[in-house]
Amino acid sequence: VASTVYETRWVPSSARLVLLGSPARQTGLCQVYALANADLELQAEVEMPNPFKCGTFGGSTLAERHLCTGDFKGNMAMWDLE
Repeated sequence: VASTVYETRWVPSSARLVLLGSPARQTGLCQVYALANADLELQAEVEMPNPFKCGTFGGSTLAERHLCTGDFKGNMAMWDLE
């Protein structure tokens, strides 16, 4: 991992996980990985202007699986991972 990871969350009811953090250039990095056999494969990556600090799936139902994130500037966002 070439960044500082602040939060790692399993995507509910799936074989995927989300890493939230910041690369050396101090931007926000959200990466979605999937389990494939015994390996992790990067499925998606999003970079934002501010570093991510935290994330949770607690703000949505298990069926929706929306990720709620917070960054170091105090901003919150909801993400549909599908």
